[in-house]
Amino acid sequence: FTFPEERRRFRRNVTGEDPVLLKGMVRQGIPPPLRCAVWLSNIVQTCHPHQPQKMSHEYRTLAKVRILDHAYDALWHGDGAPLPQSKPELVRSQSAEPTSWVTFGNPTLIEQAGGYPPSGQAALQRVLFALEFVLGVEHAPMIPTLVTHFLGSMSESYAFTAVREMAHHSAWYWPCSQAEDVAHGRAFLDVLSKLHPTTAATLEILNAGEKFTRAIFHDVFASILPEEYTLRIVDIYTLEGTKSLFRFGVAIAVLFLKDWKGVKVHPTGALDDQEVDIERYSADTDADRFFPKLKEWSHSDMFNFDLIVKKAYGIHGRGVRKRYRFPRRPILSRILKLEEDRYFQAANDDLSTMTTTAATASTRALPLI
Repeated sequence: FTFPEERRRFRRNVTGEDPVLLKGMVRQGIPPPLRCAVWLSNIVQTCHPHQPQKMSHEYRTLAKVRILDHAYDALWHGDGAPLPQSKPELVRSQSAEPTSWVTFGNPTLIEQAGGYPPSGQAALQRVLFALEFVLGVEHAPMIPTLVTHFLGSMSESYAFTAVREMAHHSAWYWPCSQAEDVAHGRAFLDVLSKLHPTTAATLEILNAGEKFTRAIFHDVFASILPEEYTLRIVDIYTLEGTKSLFRFGVAIAVLFLKDWKGVKVHPTGALDDQEVDIERYSADTDADRFFPKLKEWSHSDMFNFDLIVKKAYGIHGRGVRKRYRFPRRPILSRILKLEEDRYFQAANDDLSTMTTTAATASTRALPLI
């Protein structure tokens, strides 16, 4: 389809906003000219389900654009504007080059932003600083990545509003503490080991699990996939939240490792019954090649994103008795809560050990002089 045909098809099919139909259309991809309106509309109706649909539809209108622009400008300009008083060097300017960064705990932000033009860096930092001022969140590594994606299709005011609305339902969209961040990574590996134990064992052998989960929950696959496919995932993420990231993480890990091992993948996304010998993959020889090969695979002509979508929303496992559906949200929330409790328990155990060691050292008899 050309863009005008895509816009007409998308608008015609989402008339009435049936939730199931909307999900199906979003999974097929939002036309780029409509992403700004649909992303923010998805976020608002997800974060405020009690409001009538016409409230979220207002964010698709030009009148709302002017309102949001005025509200965002009020943070930076005019008498009593709060942001210039605390950060005068960031007063809105298309040529201003940022001097410091609000990273929200994302360690790769500065490196990634180094490739942006000065105006893009300035816009990114202004939005991040405004969000830190309004939200008061210290650790949310996904926020800088989301703002980067949003600014590719939205104005600063819309990107700021989108993330601010997400914060009203942060449990749906991102981990917002160190404990939740670690819990999301461990929960993903738990789910992967249940659905595809061989794939999980291979990631463990390659010592690639932690880095792979950071690519999911910090970078939203931006460090793995081409931009066009990353934006397709963001299309779905704005409506379905972090569960969609779990789904796509499992699908990408399974299909890539099976392809790397030479296992036949059917067009439906199902895998054949061929067993693979994971022992022939060693951390010494293959760990350094895993992510370069993964990026090469995702950027190659053989990469089929529609197959990834089918796998993400299909049945996992093989055979008749070993078939599993993806965990529902209550089960996924339970796994996250369990991993978060384990994180706090481990932190308390480490603190108790340090306290005991310090107490033992302080009561040790001094040598005679």
